[in-house]
Amino acid sequence: MNLGAGDDGLTLFPNSGRISKASVELCAVGDLDELSATMGVVAAALPQCCAEIQPQLVEVQRALLRIGSFCAGCSEDSFTRVMKEALAGLDRWIAVLDDELPALQCFVLPSGHGAACAAHVARAVCRRAERSFVAMVGARAGEADGEARAVMAYLNRLSSFLFSLARLVNARTPVAPLNSE
Repeated sequence: MNLGAGDDGLTLFPNSGRISKASVELCAVGDLDELSATMGVVAAALPQCCAEIQPQLVEVQRALLRIGSFCAGCSEDSFTRVMKEALAGLDRWIAVLDDELPALQCFVLPSGHGAACAAHVARAVCRRAERSFVAMVGARAGEADGEARAVMAYLNRLSSFLFSLARLVNARTPVAPLNSE
């Protein structure tokens, strides 16, 4: 019987050859891929009243592809600069979203409009991708360099953006979210 590529628990990884599908690098890449796909779900679920956010979600997906390339050892020379620019963009988007939102008065339960729920799922996937990335960095060198620190900051801020996005969708739509009270 002829095995298909990957049937043996290994996969071809750029610059590394065949590696285990359980490697920290592949786990990080897989979590980033899942996060990007989940961002697509968020974009597809956005109501018309939040359509202006679509371009930001596409930019996030592009940044996630770059981060995946970095994990695979294929990042470009300008990676740190590009990630810092993406981080600055996230910070601007968070500020814009938060300016429209009331101050938090209680814990927020993931609920409300479907797009808000999708953003909460994406936020949880983002946190897992962040943990996988940190584990990969620790396994590679023990300490994060400038490139890795830029990614960690980006993923951390992305989860904040997704939380604010979920709150904004619920604020703009008639679907009432649950709260912890």
